[in-house]
Amino acid sequence: MAAESIDALIDLMDSLRMAITEGLVDAVSSYGVFLRMVCLGFEELSFESAALLWADLKETLCWSQQMTKGDYNTGESVPWPLSPSQIENTLITECFDQQLGNLTDTDQSFECIELKIQSMMNDSPESPSAYFFRFLNCLHHQERVGAIDALHQYFDQATVQHDSPKDILQFSAIVLAVAHGCFGDTELSLMATEEAVRVAQQSKDRHAACVAFALGWLFENNGHGIADRQELLRRCASRASRNQLRSLVAGANLTLAKHVLEEDHRAIPSSAWTSLMAVTSDQAANSLSSLDRPTHMAAVSNHTMESLARQVLISAAMWDSINQPTLSGLSSMVALNYSRHLKNDGGIAALQNVSRIFLRGASLKLSSDHISEIRTGCIYSQSIASLMRLQADYGLDQGRLEGPFLQTVMLLLHEWAVNRGDLEDARALGLALDSNLHSGLSNPEQLFIDFEIQKCLRLARERQWEMARNTAKKVLQACKKKGLKSHRARIQVNLSSIELESNSNEVMSSLSPLLEVIPFCERYQMDGLHAVALSVLAKVFLRLQNPKRALAILKAVMPTLLQREHVWYQAEGFFTLSKCYLQLANTKNARLKHRHLKSSEMKLARSQLLFERCQDISRLREVSYLQAQVFNLVEEGGNREASSRRFLSMTGYLNSRQGIPSTIMAALSDPVKMEAVLNRSIPFL
Repeated sequence: MAAESIDALIDLMDSLRMAITEGLVDAVSSYGVFLRMVCLGFEELSFESAALLWADLKETLCWSQQMTKGDYNTGESVPWPLSPSQIENTLITECFDQQLGNLTDTDQSFECIELKIQSMMNDSPESPSAYFFRFLNCLHHQERVGAIDALHQYFDQATVQHDSPKDILQFSAIVLAVAHGCFGDTELSLMATEEAVRVAQQSKDRHAACVAFALGWLFENNGHGIADRQELLRRCASRASRNQLRSLVAGANLTLAKHVLEEDHRAIPSSAWTSLMAVTSDQAANSLSSLDRPTHMAAVSNHTMESLARQVLISAAMWDSINQPTLSGLSSMVALNYSRHLKNDGGIAALQNVSRIFLRGASLKLSSDHISEIRTGCIYSQSIASLMRLQADYGLDQGRLEGPFLQTVMLLLHEWAVNRGDLEDARALGLALDSNLHSGLSNPEQLFIDFEIQKCLRLARERQWEMARNTAKKVLQACKKKGLKSHRARIQVNLSSIELESNSNEVMSSLSPLLEVIPFCERYQMDGLHAVALSVLAKVFLRLQNPKRALAILKAVMPTLLQREHVWYQAEGFFTLSKCYLQLANTKNARLKHRHLKSSEMKLARSQLLFERCQDISRLREVSYLQAQVFNLVEEGGNREASSRRFLSMTGYLNSRQGIPSTIMAALSDPVKMEAVLNRSIPFL
C-alpha cells in the first residue's frame, strides 16, 4: 500500500505511468486525463515535497479511520515548500499575467507584488524569473532605477544557468530597448535596438533579428520616412512567419494596419484590411503537424486570444476611420467578449464605441443590475446609461466614473446641454473638460479635438460666430497636422454650417469648405459624412432659391444619413426637406400646392420626432413655427393653435434658462442625481 513508505508511493506513481503508456487506461478519458495530471505533478515535486505528500497521505488515511470511530480531530496541515522548477513555472505564469495586464487591480499594488516576489525568492534566491517579474513590476509602475537594476540581475542569473549564454545575450539588448522606450529614452532605445540587430546578425540567429526589426520600427524616430517604416514591419512579419513566431506575426500585422490608419495619409483605408486579415490567416498552418497540438495550444492560448481581441478592436477603429460608427460599435461589442485579454485602454475604447451606437439611432438591449432602466427616449441618456452599464458589468476602472469614462460622459452631457439650451451647464462642463486636458492622458490630442468641436457647437448656439469660426479653423489645422481624417471632415462640415448660418444674405463663404470636404470624403470612403456635406450643400441651393436641386440632393442622401449618421443630422435633413416642399408650394396650381404642403407637413413631423430624441429645443421651436404656418395654409386651425402654443412654450423655456446657475457638475459624483439627469424629458411635450 502507498501509505506504508515513500518508496511505495513512488512505485504507485510508476505503475500509474506504465498503465497509461501501455494503454491499460484510456489517456483521453476524464479519468485518464486526471491520472496524467497527477503523474506530471508528481514529477515536478522535489524529494522533500514528495515526502510531505506521503506524510499527508498517511495522515489522511489515519483520519479516515478515526472518522469511522467518531473521532473528528483533524490536526493542522503543514505547508508544502515548492520545488525550484515549480517556483520557476509559477513566476513565468506571473510574468505573462503581468504583461497582459491581469495584475493591475487595486489590490495588486507595487508593494503587494514585491512582497510576493520576495517570498518566492526566499525559497529560490537564484531564480532568473523572479528578477524578470520584478523588472515588469517596476516597468509598470514607472520605477526606472529598479527596472534597470532588476533587468541586469536577471541577465546575470540567466547567463549562468542557461545552457546557451549566447541566446541570452542576443535578447538582452532587445529587452533593454523596451525598457528605455517605456521610459521615453528614444535615443537609448534606438541604440539598444541597433546593438540587438548587430548581435543577431553576428550569431546568425533569425529569431533575434526578427524581433530586433520589430523593435527597431517601434522605437526608431521618424527620420526614415513612412515607406521605410512600413517595409521594416513587412520584413518583420515575413521573417516571423518563416520562424513560426505567431505572436510576432500578429503584432506586426496589427501594427501595420494601425500605422496605415493613423500615419499614412496617402493610403486609402481599404489597404489596411490586408494586414488585418493576415493576423489570423497567415499562421503557417501546413507546419503544425510537427507540433504537439495540445501542448502548442496550451502554450500560446493567451497570445492567440490577445491577438483576436486586438484584431477585432483595430477593425472597430478602421470602421470608425471611414465613418461607420454602427459597425465600429458592433465590432467593439465583440471585442468586449475578449475583455480580460485586452489592456485597460482597449476595453475603455471598446465601451466608448458601443455607447456611440445610440447617437446614430440604433438600439442595443443592455440589461444590468448596476444601472436602472432609462425611461426617456433621448439618445444622450441612452448612450451615457449604456456606457455606465457596460463599465459596471466588465469592471473597468472598478466601475467608478473617472478618467476616460468621466471625460466621455462630460462630452455627451455638454452636447446634450447645448441642445436643451442649458448653456450655463454647457459652460461649466466645458471648463471642467478644458481643465482636465493634459499630456498624460491616453489620447490627449483626439480628446482635445473632440472638445473643441463641441465648443464650436456651443459658440454657434450662442451666436458668437467669429469665435466659432476661429475655433473651427484652429481645429481644422490640428486635424490636418495629426492626420485625423474623420475629425477633419466633420469640422469642415461644421465650419460650412457656421458660415451659412452666420449670414443669411451670403452663401459663397460656405462653399469653400464644402467643395474641399466632399471629394475628401469620397476618397476615404466616409459615406456618412459625405451625405452630411451634401445635405449642407442642399441648404445652399435652398438659400439660392433652387428648391428642386436641393430636393434632388436630399432625396439621394437621406438613406445614407438614416443608416450611418447622428440622429441630429437625420432630423436636420428632414427639416430641410420640409423647407424645400414649402418653397415649392409657392405656386398657383392649387392641387400641386396642396400636395407640397402635405409633404412638408409629413417631413416636419419626422423631423420633430428625431429632434425630440436629441432634445434640441431650439430646432423644435423652429419646427413648431413652420408647422403652424403649414397648418394655417392647409386650414387646420386646431393643429395650428397647438403648434403655436408649443412655439410660445419653447420660446419662454429658452428665455427662462438664461442666467440659471449650473447644477450638472453635482450629478457626476452622485448616482441618484445622475439617474435624475438621465431621465429628464422636454417639460412641455
